[in-house]
Amino acid sequence: MKAWILAAEAFTTYGLVLWSHSLRHKYGLAFFYSLIGCLTAIMSWVTDAGVAVKLGETTFLVGSTVFYTSLLLGVFVVYVFDGPRATRVAILTIVGVSALVPLVSVVLHLQMHLSSTTPLSYVPIPSLRINIASVLTTLADLLFLAISWEYLHGRLRSVPLLAKAFLTFLGVMWLDVVLFNTGAFLGQPDYLSIMSGTLLSRLIITAFAAPILWGYLSWQRSIKGVDMPHRPVFAILQELSELRVELQTAQEEIQRRKVAEALLQRSEQRYRQLVLNASEPIAVVKNGLYLLHNAQFLELTGLNETDIQAASFSDFVHPADRDTVDRMLDEAGRENGVPHSLEFRGVTAEGGVIDIQANVVGIDWDGAGAILAFLHDNTARLCVERRLIAEANSDELTRVLNRRGFTERFEALAEHMHRQGRDCCMLYLDVDQFKEINDTHGHLAGDMVLQSVATAIRSHVREGDVIGRMGGDEFAVLLAGADNAEAEAVSRRILQSVAATCETITGIHTLATVSIGIAHAPYGEPLSPLDLLHRADKALLDAKRQGKNQIRSA
Repeated sequence: MKAWILAAEAFTTYGLVLWSHSLRHKYGLAFFYSLIGCLTAIMSWVTDAGVAVKLGETTFLVGSTVFYTSLLLGVFVVYVFDGPRATRVAILTIVGVSALVPLVSVVLHLQMHLSSTTPLSYVPIPSLRINIASVLTTLADLLFLAISWEYLHGRLRSVPLLAKAFLTFLGVMWLDVVLFNTGAFLGQPDYLSIMSGTLLSRLIITAFAAPILWGYLSWQRSIKGVDMPHRPVFAILQELSELRVELQTAQEEIQRRKVAEALLQRSEQRYRQLVLNASEPIAVVKNGLYLLHNAQFLELTGLNETDIQAASFSDFVHPADRDTVDRMLDEAGRENGVPHSLEFRGVTAEGGVIDIQANVVGIDWDGAGAILAFLHDNTARLCVERRLIAEANSDELTRVLNRRGFTERFEALAEHMHRQGRDCCMLYLDVDQFKEINDTHGHLAGDMVLQSVATAIRSHVREGDVIGRMGGDEFAVLLAGADNAEAEAVSRRILQSVAATCETITGIHTLATVSIGIAHAPYGEPLSPLDLLHRADKALLDAKRQGKNQIRSA
């Protein structure tokens, strides 16, 4: 009965080992390594406890007969199919657990002793001799396994797979028996009994296990993509040597990274100092949020240190300019290191609108992209520029556009009206007998007449219409979206208003009137300022010839 129980225990354990190894295609070798570690712990436990089965005059140690045999079987198949690297992990797992289980046992017994508790009779007290013999024998066995299998599989190609598996497995089994029993039990009375029993048990187990191993090797080799490659005889030693090299390389890499990290920290500290102490507003923006900023940036935006933690860069950009700014920032982020310049309107925390000149560049920040932005408040400069442009394009006396300003505004409006499909009309005005007014009443009175004409025109045109003094006593009015009839109606009101306004000028009475020429440009006709002014001017000359204070259309 004991023999059947021992055999059932052995074959169940072998089946678990091979089954867990077959799962590697789907789950990797994690389950296999876990089972190897568990079997190693059980092997150490029952060996220290002296668990054995006596059949006649032969003693079978359960730990080495069943569990260690299953470990050799597992290392055999993982070496054949998965190579030295996976074998190295399996070997280190077996050796590591073999060394740690006795230590755990000692700790448990020490705890029971110190707490004055009944000793743990079911936890074996480890034998230092047995455990040292186990660890050293394990290393020798696994090395012999690699050498013997590579010799049989690599050089004796004609030998059947079953025979090679049997001979390799049996050789490792018997080597383990000799080495382990000699190291663990030499000098004890039952040394020869244990040795002979174990040799016989390994022969018997190998005879039954070899067909199972052969069947598993054949099945795995039949799977597509799985083979049994030939490896160097000392592949495991080579892998162990490579492990030391890898560990040394890893240590050097860790040291190199520590040095690089220290240099990076010093560089970042210098970078932060440059940003924080810069005289211009600077900010680092990532995903729209502020990573770094200086005091000048807070002063520019009106934010404080608390508010900026929850603020975004988009909040600072005027809503009408956000799309343009977002596109530019995205482009700068994609072109790392390439500077981009843009102008936009910024909105301060108090709601004020300022003009911003920004230079942005994409940078690397902790391994991710960010934007470095240099900002400048252009509000004062742009105000001066706008004032100078307005002065350059306006008539100082009448406060309407001068000839250049009128022409530029007309060209801008012409494109807009063409896109909208709108007509337009040009009025060309000239003060009647203006020279006589100057000669009779003086240039001051003439200037007052020109101002009154400009005031009368402004009072009868819409906000979007354009008024300009073309020189001397001549004025031009662009009526956007007006046809000829509307232009004539506006012109009549201007005639009446000019006459009524000039009557109040001392000494001029009703002498100040204007003549008006009209030129109509329907939708679809190319709009040329010079051409339309020329046509309106011809109509004005016609009105002069008809007796002045008249309206004529081209």
